[in-house]
Amino acid sequence: MKSLRKILKWGLRFVLLLIVCVALYFGSVWVCKYVTVNNKYQPTKDYIDIFVSSNGMHTDLVIPSKHLDFDWFEFLDSNQFEAAPRPDYLSFGWGDKGFYLEIPTWDDLTLKVAARAVLIPSETAMHVTYCRTAPYNSQYFKKLQIERQKLDELNQHILSYFECNALNKPQLIDCCRYDNVNDNFYEAHGSYHGFFTCNNWTNKCLKESGIKTAIWAPFASSVLHNIKD
Repeated sequence: MKSLRKILKWGLRFVLLLIVCVALYFGSVWVCKYVTVNNKYQPTKDYIDIFVSSNGMHTDLVIPSKHLDFDWFEFLDSNQFEAAPRPDYLSFGWGDKGFYLEIPTWDDLTLKVAARAVLIPSETAMHVTYCRTAPYNSQYFKKLQIERQKLDELNQHILSYFECNALNKPQLIDCCRYDNVNDNFYEAHGSYHGFFTCNNWTNKCLKESGIKTAIWAPFASSVLHNIKD
């Protein structure tokens, strides 16, 4: 009986500790979306429109495929995509490699994959998608204005997450493309976990580019909160 009571006692402590940790996590998420950085940022007249796209759970950055002297198709191989006219915009996302490759739709999500992505630091991938039409401010695309110089910095920041081969070209993951989307996955730097998610990556890119954003943003809502319509 004493052993059983001891087990129950420690089991109860574990459950309480878990509840406290979850409460602290979500409480921190709520507080941090109101704690912002780059509060004085205001784009000059010399700016370009970029976008944050979101399906409510995940965010991507949507940026011009070519800007001044920087051309993404000097780095990416257009022949690795489906044949299509050159897009004016490309969408870039970063996230858990297993989640990207094993979960083409939310209906395919399993508790095992979700728990592994959140609790265990895991390998990552970059996801690049052709934007068939120019994005516009809508439910799925939120427009931001960024100075041209800052866009160069954003391009370099995104570029730094691609894992490259000896020729300084991205390492294609030649599988698992999504249906009805002209996209590719590439090997990436960094680890995904509950404290640095796909949305943290988007938020960090914006933060490093000088745009006003939350200090920490693991959820899509945290990223979108500081983007004015």
